[in-house]
Amino acid sequence: MKQSIIFKTLLVIGTIIVLIFVASGYLVSQSDNKLIAKIVAYNLDSTMKALDYRQEISLKKNQLEMQAVTNMIVKNSSTFLQNFDVDGLKENLLFDMKGDGIKAIKVWDSSMNELFLLAYKDNGKIFFKNTLPKSYADYTQFKKPIHDLSDKVYNKKIGEIVLFYDESIITKAINELKKQAVQDINSFNETIDHELLQANVVKLSIAIGFLVIILTVISILLMVYVNNPLKILKSGLDDFFLFLQNKKNSTQTIMLNTSDEFGQMAYSLNENISVSAKLHEEIRGLNFNLEQKVKARTSELAEINQELQDSIEYASTIQRSFVKDISLIKNSVTDAFSIWQPRDKVGGDLYIHEESAEGILFGVIDCTGHSVPGGFMTMLAGSVIKRLASEFFKNPAKLLSELNKAIKYQLSQEGESSLSDDGLDMGLCYINKQKNTLLFSGAKLDLVYFKNDEINIIKANKQSIGYKKSNSDYEYTNHEIHVDGSESFYLYSDGITDQVGGLKNFPYGNKKFKQLLSSIQNKSMTEQEEIITDTLLSYQGENSRRDDVTVIGFRL
Repeated sequence: MKQSIIFKTLLVIGTIIVLIFVASGYLVSQSDNKLIAKIVAYNLDSTMKALDYRQEISLKKNQLEMQAVTNMIVKNSSTFLQNFDVDGLKENLLFDMKGDGIKAIKVWDSSMNELFLLAYKDNGKIFFKNTLPKSYADYTQFKKPIHDLSDKVYNKKIGEIVLFYDESIITKAINELKKQAVQDINSFNETIDHELLQANVVKLSIAIGFLVIILTVISILLMVYVNNPLKILKSGLDDFFLFLQNKKNSTQTIMLNTSDEFGQMAYSLNENISVSAKLHEEIRGLNFNLEQKVKARTSELAEINQELQDSIEYASTIQRSFVKDISLIKNSVTDAFSIWQPRDKVGGDLYIHEESAEGILFGVIDCTGHSVPGGFMTMLAGSVIKRLASEFFKNPAKLLSELNKAIKYQLSQEGESSLSDDGLDMGLCYINKQKNTLLFSGAKLDLVYFKNDEINIIKANKQSIGYKKSNSDYEYTNHEIHVDGSESFYLYSDGITDQVGGLKNFPYGNKKFKQLLSSIQNKSMTEQEEIITDTLLSYQGENSRRDDVTVIGFRL
């Protein structure tokens, strides 16, 4: 007689249902325990929500009070800030700092872009310093602009107030109430738990007994009716899979001749194994032929890749011929350095240096794109600049204007229908040795220079060079600087300021780079080059280089 696996499964399930039915009578008795637990949890949750709402109201009320205090301080500080009356403002802040919760008041002078006055309170004492302790950054802050009250028309912003206040007084009080509420509810819960514990011990013993019986019965039934046939099927399939993986030269049939579904499954698998074994032999032959074709194609691709790499290397050699050796630059000025780091073998940045008997021409170019496309743009721009320099050597602005026209013409970008839209940004300096002057003109690349440790920025024109939207008739502006030899000048592309890194993976930024330049003014140009290079690598960390990096610095 055929013994169906369904019958065996039903036998197992029926046994489990009978045991569960017996145990369910016990489980019903646990409903009271669950209800009590829900009531306790509901009471705790309701209490916590009420205290949270009370805390929220208290914090909002405190915020409104702090806003009012901030508004009053702003109103009182306007006159002191306009008159640069630090002492008067100190007396005023001594009174304001007595308020509960107020930890610090910072007054910022927007016209000077610097701190005007800073007061903070520590252990009840009020101090006036230039910086706040680091721990004060955790306090809540209110910022409010200070306006020129005498200017009724424009109401000009002249400064800013930042109020630091401590909300922890409120939160600590509420937390104490929460702690007490939790203690009271836990105490009540412990009393209930103690009373239910003894009854639950007996019930738990009974439940464990039922569980042991259920698991034992299930294990025996599964072992006899399910586990043994599955082992035989698994062993047969493992043998077949080893054959498919070419780890065995032949496969065997599954030896399971039972009259249930497991036996039928074994019969069906044996038929499929026989067919699959024949197909596997055919596929093995096809794979061998395919591997031979792949090897041949891989060899062709390797040759193509080598040709491509050789072409890029040759383009890099051509581009490097446009880059002047730093020794030539140093011979024309008092001191200088150059950092030229293409992101790839070929880059879109370039710096230029031309010299005549009367003066020197310095420039930094940042072209569209990177790698080979950017490299072609630099070589095109470098060639055009070399030609234009013979005519406009002493006039950087005119040279940029003519370069704009030439690039648009060379790339056929004089109309909106042009297929390409490439161009460049550039900063260009002409140094007149006889007159001791420097003439600067820029297309979106500024000139930064230091004199007597003070930073100065000569802004470039906002139009790039050569793009479709670049006006062909645009006239760039010359800026003249009289030099006495104490200055340090810098031109750089945006590759260094756009590099991401640091703890938060933010761009390095113009502000941070200018601070770095300011901090190394007492160093030689060679030392400055090393510091800038090391700083960039350290900030970059594990991040990849985003853009080409070019920086030149010189002293006259």
